Amino acid sequence: MPVPLLDVNAQNLPLEDELKSVFEKVLRSGRFILGEEVDAFERECAAELGVKHAISISSGTDALLIALMAFGIGPGDEVLCPSFTFFATAGSIARTGATPVFCDVDPVSFGIDVAAAKAKVTPRTKAIMPVHLYGQSSDLDGVQALAKEHGLKVIEDIAQSFGATYKGAICGGIGEVGCFSFFPSKNLGGFGDGGLVTTHDDSLAELLLRLRNHGMHPRYYHSLVGGNFRMDALQCSLLRVKLRHIKEYAAGRVRNAEYYTRRISEIAGDRYILPVAVEGMGHVWNQFTLRVPGEGRRDALRAHLTGKGIGCEIYYPVPMHRQECFANLPANSLVDCPVSDRLAMEVISIPVYPELTTEQLDEVVAALASFPPTEAMSKILITGHRGMVGSALVREAGRRGDHEVLTAGRSRLDLTDQRGVFDFLEEEKPEIVVIAAAKVGGIHANATYPADFIYENLAIASNLVEGSRRAGVPRVLFLGSSCIYPKMAPQPMPEDCLLTSPLEVTNEAYAIAKIAGLKLCQHYRAQHGLLYHSAMPTNLYGPGDNYHPENSHVIPALIRRFHEAKVAGAPDVTIWGTGTPRREFLHVDDLAAACFHLLGLENPPDWVNVGVGDDVTILELAGLVAETVGYSGGILTDPSKPDGTPRKLMDVSRIKATGWAPVIGFREGLAAAYQDFLSKLSSGEARL
Repeated sequence: MPVPLLDVNAQNLPLEDELKSVFEKVLRSGRFILGEEVDAFERECAAELGVKHAISISSGTDALLIALMAFGIGPGDEVLCPSFTFFATAGSIARTGATPVFCDVDPVSFGIDVAAAKAKVTPRTKAIMPVHLYGQSSDLDGVQALAKEHGLKVIEDIAQSFGATYKGAICGGIGEVGCFSFFPSKNLGGFGDGGLVTTHDDSLAELLLRLRNHGMHPRYYHSLVGGNFRMDALQCSLLRVKLRHIKEYAAGRVRNAEYYTRRISEIAGDRYILPVAVEGMGHVWNQFTLRVPGEGRRDALRAHLTGKGIGCEIYYPVPMHRQECFANLPANSLVDCPVSDRLAMEVISIPVYPELTTEQLDEVVAALASFPPTEAMSKILITGHRGMVGSALVREAGRRGDHEVLTAGRSRLDLTDQRGVFDFLEEEKPEIVVIAAAKVGGIHANATYPADFIYENLAIASNLVEGSRRAGVPRVLFLGSSCIYPKMAPQPMPEDCLLTSPLEVTNEAYAIAKIAGLKLCQHYRAQHGLLYHSAMPTNLYGPGDNYHPENSHVIPALIRRFHEAKVAGAPDVTIWGTGTPRREFLHVDDLAAACFHLLGLENPPDWVNVGVGDDVTILELAGLVAETVGYSGGILTDPSKPDGTPRKLMDVSRIKATGWAPVIGFREGLAAAYQDFLSKLSSGEARL
């Protein structure tokens, strides 16, 4: 049973009728900026939080920014804040022109370490910004004492902790200003961006109100420069509905956190460090964040949970003092944050939202229980892990749960750098290396840069194969392509037709490099007795594909074109050629499963084709994609455009003889691919 990290509809849809009624009320009122809905929401928030003033703001980030502006903080000033936090904390300080000074955090509460902050106070320090992370307060007694000693303003960042308490007092009324967020994932989650500032100070509240509306008072008279930090009346009205349920939501999160604490404690061993509700700090559990000690173990757990359909996320993988945009800050801002560094390598958050059922909680616990201890796992290096194939392999490794997954981005490991590859493999010593990395491209790229294609792919293969031998890696799986076979190969193409006639000239350089990689593995196996072997997949599609309008492959290109046609209401879509060429397509998750199947064989073939053993015409494919997308217009062909090779079909009898077969049906796979495209559209990774 898949369990999402967060399901906002589970909370919002039960309120659908009331929310629609409120929407209609605002619509008919015609009052969308400020007004009675905003005033009422602010009064209700002030009552809920026990503060004198609550002022709605356009976002949680803007709440931090306006608080800093109200205190006149700007260039030349310094503000103490934790390094282990969301970017908005530090970014808002930087936007004023002030300098964020990053302090280490407490490893139990995740709040700012007051002793570490005290060590970084200078004459330029004007404020301290404690962050109540994951739903739990910072040490506010310590913060207040430090602020009093040095005359600092205290700005509470409570974005994740609406309703959290410190020694019985609700956070937001302890420092001079409290700053909240109503981002949809928060405990009081809105329907877009929104925020709040709170204070007991009348004059400060008046200043915040002016700053919220361009510094204007009275109308069109500006004694200071503010901004447009207003929260929409519609957002306020919708949140008023949810605010009435906030105690119920908080109780649900506490209930789930207590259930996790009891159940996970039973199976944790030395694998997990559980979060703690510190005495005197009323935790509201915006996140249930585990720590997973051990090099690479957190990332291996993430892959494991993802493979089992359990939503999880890393908040946050890079602390502020390691962010590129802050690299030129003074040394005092960037040093002495070892706990933040450690947490960034260990933390992972699991679902804890209040609507989770016991069955869903048990599913999460079962997935955590099935994550093997370090000594039971073999380390597998998956190169090219950000690509479609590599990411599928990482998912499959996580689903299986019996490998510690090792990956390395280009910034850490350049696969064309022989010495760097040799040193990396010698240091990490994986038991398995999967070579899924490659320089790839379409016909135009292959024709324009053939030397680059043959050199870089030869370098990747030779460096990893020889480096693995030198480091004592017992097993290597090299991934090639169906393009290694001759242009006029018999159909379906058997493995034995390799090198029997000329290659397709348009991708000859790439194909030669892939053939060389295959032969490297074959001959290293023969000469050195190492289990180095290869897999040659057919045309692939699935999650992580490239939907670029100019250089994507046939399925993602058709998905994009038919979606665009549906959106535009186009009467028909024209495809290149006659539509008669036949092609075979394999879902990338089936390929990943096949790879791990081959890695489980004691004596696999030197190389083996991986495909489905069936094909469709391009016209039939277009019809299936149109049906999947929901496009009902016509499909035309353009015979003036080239068809390409009449047929490309793999002979898969060799791999089937080992006991493997694909399991993802074509229609099912196309539907998942379309959802992947829609997801990329919504996230901005793909654009129309």
